[in-house]
Amino acid sequence: MVNYAALESILGYNFNEISLLQQALTTQSAINERRTDAHQRSYQTLEFLGDAVLKSVIARLLYDHNNYQTERELHDGITSYIGNRTKLCQIGRESMNLEQFIIRGRGVKEITNDMYADHVEAILGAISLDSPDDLAVFKVVSRLWNLPQRRQRSSPRGQL
Repeated sequence: MVNYAALESILGYNFNEISLLQQALTTQSAINERRTDAHQRSYQTLEFLGDAVLKSVIARLLYDHNNYQTERELHDGITSYIGNRTKLCQIGRESMNLEQFIIRGRGVKEITNDMYADHVEAILGAISLDSPDDLAVFKVVSRLWNLPQRRQRSSPRGQL
């Protein structure tokens, strides 16, 4: 069985609906083998969502903390963080130690770089669905990518 609490500790986020984390960790090979600890759906749809969420979060964090003058400069900044999958793989392998958490079939002996990256994105997708607001995803991404936290903007309405 997967120790979800250990992964939640690494993430700094506790899931309200643990089945979302279970799905983010489940490969199709585990479903095909009818593993009892596997979710009935694989990580792939959450990965798709997580990819979009990650780009949005990185863009917002960079926008908030840097003085980008042009769209091109912001694009280049985003690309430096997520342009290739090396950083995603590194986070999955080293920071999150996903090898011990990914639910896979017996035939999958080695976790590939793409698998690490895919599951990181799936976990971010799961957090975005599980969390009542965007702040949780921002905190996890800030923590794993060593980025500053999202700035809280004061609202003129809140000062009335």
